[in-house]
Amino acid sequence: MNLPSHLFLPLAGAVVLAAAVMGTWLWPEPVVPPLKLEPPPVATPVFVQPQPPPPAPTPRPVRPVARAVPPAPAVQPLQPVEPPRPATVAPPPEPVPWAAAPAFPPPPQSEPAASPPPVPGKRLAMMGNAASVLERGVLTLEKSRDEALARGDKAESERLNKLIEKHRSRLAYLRARQPQPQAPDSGEPPKR
Repeated sequence: MNLPSHLFLPLAGAVVLAAAVMGTWLWPEPVVPPLKLEPPPVATPVFVQPQPPPPAPTPRPVRPVARAVPPAPAVQPLQPVEPPRPATVAPPPEPVPWAAAPAFPPPPQSEPAASPPPVPGKRLAMMGNAASVLERGVLTLEKSRDEALARGDKAESERLNKLIEKHRSRLAYLRARQPQPQAPDSGEPPKR
């Protein structure tokens, strides 16, 4: 019987697996002696009489012995200690001059736009709505700031002032981007 070569490895693995399973079933179990749980022997307390301490040795009379006392070392006055020198820090590296920097072509110079680009009608209406909502928000913030000043809450009024400034700058940006509606050209010169 000729088996295809791609079936040989899976079949060999199956044979090894079957042999391992059969070996575990047929292997004799280890003999473990049964455990006897007997209570541990109880030790009975034995009372021992304390022995008296050994007698203290009698003190010997001490004769005074004259010994030469070494002369005391001469005291030297303290000398001033120099304060540690401040650590020297390396100066920051010199900035690279523009002449030594890699040369990149300068950005193209564009002419400043005289007027904002034309805005489609729907977008123009959306910008108008955003401007009106932002203007109402500024008014609300101004009222809140006045209330905070009346309460004497300076921190809150300063926070609201910053918000009002931010909203006013956004409002100015929106109004600058929004083209002014032009009157239809009727052929007459504008009145002065």
